[in-house]
Amino acid sequence: MGLRTLAAVGLALAATACGSLGSAPPGAPAEPVVERLGPQLFMVPFARDERGCVVYRLESPRRQGSQALYWRIGKGNFTTNPDAATCG
Repeated sequence: MGLRTLAAVGLALAATACGSLGSAPPGAPAEPVVERLGPQLFMVPFARDERGCVVYRLESPRRQGSQALYWRIGKGNFTTNPDAATCG
């Protein structure tokens, strides 16, 4: 991992740690972590929706990330459809 990647991941982790994501529904992680999807491509916890599901943003130090919001449907799998989210 290069210095830029480490810096980007560090900033993402710091932002996640500094901001509370609100309360988690039963069975959901209280403090979700950054999930690596590939080389220099990460899903970063951003907030929680009204149900308590974690909302993610795509981040990469090499390219501008999507401004779309994503919900986790499984390890390494995300969707822009909040109704398909796996919250627990």
